[in-house]
Amino acid sequence: MTRDIDPNSTQRMLRNSNLDNTERAAGKDTPLSSPLRAVMFADISGSTHMYETLGDRKALAIIERCIKVMTHATQINGGQLIKTIGDEVLVVFPDVPSGCRAAIDMQFGILSLPESMELGTSIYCGLHWGEVTFTDNDIFGDTVNVAARTVQAAKKGQIVISGEAMRLLPAELNGKTRFLGADSVKGKAEPIEMYELLWESDADLTEMVSHRASARETPIGMSLVYLGKKYTVNKAQPLLTLGRDPSSGIITADKLASRNHARIFKEKDRFTYTDFSSNGTYIHLEGQDEVFIRRDAMVLNASGTISFGRPCKEDTKIAIQFDISAAHG
Repeated sequence: MTRDIDPNSTQRMLRNSNLDNTERAAGKDTPLSSPLRAVMFADISGSTHMYETLGDRKALAIIERCIKVMTHATQINGGQLIKTIGDEVLVVFPDVPSGCRAAIDMQFGILSLPESMELGTSIYCGLHWGEVTFTDNDIFGDTVNVAARTVQAAKKGQIVISGEAMRLLPAELNGKTRFLGADSVKGKAEPIEMYELLWESDADLTEMVSHRASARETPIGMSLVYLGKKYTVNKAQPLLTLGRDPSSGIITADKLASRNHARIFKEKDRFTYTDFSSNGTYIHLEGQDEVFIRRDAMVLNASGTISFGRPCKEDTKIAIQFDISAAHG
């Protein structure tokens, strides 16, 4: 039996929200002429260090690619790029779900870049909902100031939204937010509530289940076999990329695989599989139901099988077998 853990679950719920909560707050649809907006800042993490270590030309090229990904995610989700500020973008959306969907698309888009896999490049986002003033292709007002404060509260890889924005999310997504606390903002009488949108929450849940259910020795290494060739993920080699791109760690000619299909990353004692592909990945862990994920992440907490775009048993010859054991460290 295949158990689908609802790939793109956060994105899907955002797309199905139909602006209901936002429309109630605004009293009607929120067209571009309305002063109400979801305002978001998205910033590239560690850009200063990138310039210092890579040099101006290479660092600038990477930042420009990241900005392009963030701009594209904004546009396909109905948003508007207001301006870029060095390694940061300021964007607006007609509703909160669209802004959060764009933030998630930005996160996965940045993770899929080869630079992210090699250098650990990531972004952090902050979003708030309220009235804005448009002047000379820029925006001003209290909402912009609060949005700036939310991105300051975000850490690498996080999406932080204000309490005002959180309350406009569809009900299903309230369970995918985590209260971070309240912070004072200049000019505001009351502290602003801050929430993290858990865009990788399925992986976090899988990890919690694995800690409760597993009594075996802590894994320190993973070995994989694909088409008779062996690969390793361990402390010395913590990252393995998979896809049709010639630069991938595991290179496949499988037509169902994307150029940058996925990556496996070891952090401390956790192995996380992150899918960036169009067709998704089927993963079967020993003793568990098969799982399908697409543009999502899950923790690999047992040995098993990985298959690009098709169930693992459909074609075992081109599936990846992997084993997690202390013996592979």
